[in-house]
Amino acid sequence: MRTTFLMLSMLAGAASIATASPLQNQTPALSQEALSSFAACGWYAISACSPSHAEAQNFASQHGTGYVINTSSPEFPNFRPGYFCVVNGPMSYGAANSTVARLRRVSPTAYAKNGC
Repeated sequence: MRTTFLMLSMLAGAASIATASPLQNQTPALSQEALSSFAACGWYAISACSPSHAEAQNFASQHGTGYVINTSSPEFPNFRPGYFCVVNGPMSYGAANSTVARLRRVSPTAYAKNGC
């Protein structure tokens, strides 16, 4: 019983320390833009790229190999701007390479790339 009371007292003390932390009000919240960029990070399996959005969208629709991204978006700093790519991701490095192996049946030039 005494041990339980001591543990509860310690937890209550830790909670009041955490609540009174001076850093709590100084930590900035992540902006929506930062959250988007974070979500875009990771590996992508890329089946096709084109300077034409319509062409990339057509490839994605015909082959069902992913969705189209705009590489000029700041969400994809490791991609060369000016293209629309049909991708799957983000995912882990291993998953991207496994996906690329399957995509090569439809798109022999498929490759994996890290988004940021």
